Amino acid sequence: MPTLTALALTCSLAVASNDEFKSESHGFRVERPGDAWEFRQETLAASELKLSIYPKERTDGAVILSIRAKVVGDGETPEDVLAEALEAVERGPQYADVEEQTERIAGKKAPGLILRYKTPSSGDFRFRQNYLVEDGVRYVLEFHAPIGEYDGYARDLKKIFKSFDLVAPSREAKRERTRLGLIGRCGSEVEWEPSWNDAAAKARAERKLVLVLVRSLSGFNITDYARSGVFMNPDVIELVNERFILFRLEKGMDAPFKAQSSYGMSGTTFGTSLLIATPDGEIVGDSCAIAPAPAYDFLLESLERIEGFPGTPAPDGLAGIERAKRLIARGELDEATALLFEDRSAEGRLLLASIHRRLRRTDEAFAALAEARDADTGELETAIALAETVLHFRLGDTSAACQTLAGIEDADSNPEALFWRGACSIRSGNADDGERTWDELIDHFPESRWAWKAAATMDSTGFKAMASLRTEWPAEDVLDSLRWTEPAPLPNDAAAQAEADAVAYLLLHQRDDGSWISASEFRGKSEKYPNIFTDAVTAICGMAMLQRRDRPECEAAAENAVEFLLATHKQAKLAGEQEFFMDYTIWSHSWVLWFFADCLEAGVGDKTAMRSVMKDRIANLREKQKANGGWSYYLTSDLESGSEANQSISFVSAGAALGLLRAKEAGVAVPKRVVKDVLDCLEAMFDEENGVFQYMRFVGANGKPAVNPPGAAGRGPAIELALLHGGRGDVDRVRRALDVFMEHRASYSKELGKSLMHAGPDGQGSHYLMFDYALSAKAVRELPLEERAEYRAKILELILEGRGEHGGFQDTPLNGWAYGTAMALLALRDLELRP
Repeated sequence: MPTLTALALTCSLAVASNDEFKSESHGFRVERPGDAWEFRQETLAASELKLSIYPKERTDGAVILSIRAKVVGDGETPEDVLAEALEAVERGPQYADVEEQTERIAGKKAPGLILRYKTPSSGDFRFRQNYLVEDGVRYVLEFHAPIGEYDGYARDLKKIFKSFDLVAPSREAKRERTRLGLIGRCGSEVEWEPSWNDAAAKARAERKLVLVLVRSLSGFNITDYARSGVFMNPDVIELVNERFILFRLEKGMDAPFKAQSSYGMSGTTFGTSLLIATPDGEIVGDSCAIAPAPAYDFLLESLERIEGFPGTPAPDGLAGIERAKRLIARGELDEATALLFEDRSAEGRLLLASIHRRLRRTDEAFAALAEARDADTGELETAIALAETVLHFRLGDTSAACQTLAGIEDADSNPEALFWRGACSIRSGNADDGERTWDELIDHFPESRWAWKAAATMDSTGFKAMASLRTEWPAEDVLDSLRWTEPAPLPNDAAAQAEADAVAYLLLHQRDDGSWISASEFRGKSEKYPNIFTDAVTAICGMAMLQRRDRPECEAAAENAVEFLLATHKQAKLAGEQEFFMDYTIWSHSWVLWFFADCLEAGVGDKTAMRSVMKDRIANLREKQKANGGWSYYLTSDLESGSEANQSISFVSAGAALGLLRAKEAGVAVPKRVVKDVLDCLEAMFDEENGVFQYMRFVGANGKPAVNPPGAAGRGPAIELALLHGGRGDVDRVRRALDVFMEHRASYSKELGKSLMHAGPDGQGSHYLMFDYALSAKAVRELPLEERAEYRAKILELILEGRGEHGGFQDTPLNGWAYGTAMALLALRDLELRP
């Protein structure tokens, strides 16, 4: 369906600045109408790209012509696309004055429509869309502009339409287009409702919850892992089709939970999330874990926790195997297990094994499969072997998976077996052989979901960069850490109890290797590279434990954390750096420096080894320091473009500065120029009038910034703390930053618990709440003792809101419970009213 983009210009990828854009894989070319216009390209999905052509002076997205080209295969006509668009318009009260029209484009009749789009805050716009379908590619050409400006662009619009032409694909491009079409079919086995109103009405009628996929990654040329991963998983597909109504929230779409009075999503919202909504639009579940195993757990847990949405139960007339299948699909696994308990047939045992697999009870699953094989007469031999193969893969035992797969006689004619054969080769280090197997699968079984998945995997961002494949489940403790935990905030007078519970939580959840869990581990574990987030989280948890080293168990926990970080540093040096869109080693370096500096002064850990690590990390920070003195974890929005962003981020730079300054205090050499440059950068980001700091500053930027206080207030205390420790600030400035933050603290509290980032009305983000709170608490320690009580009460209230019933703390599922708990403990210690 052609989405009406509703002012959806994003920070998308700039293509080469020439006069023509051409895409052979998507079969079109178009010219700029003149030097006053620019091209921008955005990959919406592997099968769909969006090209925007806009006036250079109108970067706000109010005036733009966009071309969306999507490989859809055969069978669709321009009239079909028009009919879908008209249906969408009829459902939207924001559309008015709708007229059908036809334009001749590329020598062909392109039907379309013109309408008025009414916005509550930006005035009315005129929209125009025309539709072509050629060689299996759908083209939607859209132009929009404010009503009063629309006619002024008529001449240039005519030039663009006239220049648009279809490009005959080469043989190679045809093959690529076929693949794109297969990739585009990923996620098609579940039914996506076109709008929130449609989803809500259907959910209400069928007594179901709405599963909302939010993928807001404006400008990033990155694989849509939700559609090609989560919604290609057979277990998830069954469960969603039975128990949920599915809706994908795209930019420009409306939904009641976007209002800040509800869940809250602003125009700056960033990230990917699965949200569970009631038909009335209340968000009752939120998960960042966009991978099949944690997503299935999340859906199953939500159905158990949220009452009143049963969907359509399995019919009473169903019995035996058929009833068990329906119960499994609905997620009623206990009832299905009980039904199959006495069924000793091969099919019954195979179904029972599938239940155990869903619940990751692998011993029971293998036992049931062995019983299925004993009872089988030959009809289910391949299905049983494939089930065993998948279990081995999920356990990370590639050798056993390949061995089992090799015993399947009809593997060459079985699409699923071919998929896993390719996976065997790739996991065994033979990526070329694996891709050849998948090419065979795509060529011979294009209608199979396994062909779609193979095509999507080979085209995915991670596979292109690493030629590796993760098939194993995340560790069980990681999955357990992602489960719903009932909020359990405490009043300020219970701070001592909250601290005791938080310490107990961290002691309980430190792993045998000395680390603590990072939520990012749900994506899987690399055999080569350490997890940067796990390093940072472990350093922060170690700091919290070190502060309480008067307790032997806390000192031991800190020592174990040191040993873990020494080991992962060695691993990282052997592996080299792994950078994609972001480089989060900045965070890892900053917190490890701070933790090791504390350890040096406390006499905990191997001093020589820690100093060596600190030296390496300082050197790496120096290499990554931007020309304007700061640091940024953001590198690029497109791995294939070769371009790298060149800016410093204020709170990232402040965190690095604090780590470096703490290392210097502990007697570790830090280059003076590194410190001077970052302090200069932070000072240049300051808005004197409003007393806040800009989010980022580009290299070469001139003049002082003007910054909106509500969105910037949270980072102020951390930055002023860095300036103060660096000899540039003073207590008055720290006090002012704290006052500004406290004034706007309620808008930060509103972001608590969200997986989506920067969703606040002024860009406030859930992902840095505990960072802001902990560094603000540390800033309070710089004030005279008699001034601290008022700030303590306000910050303590913010922190205690993030407590869960198990005693841990969390600001966002993205950061996880260990990180939030450690940051809360650091803050609680700094908020103690002591000299």
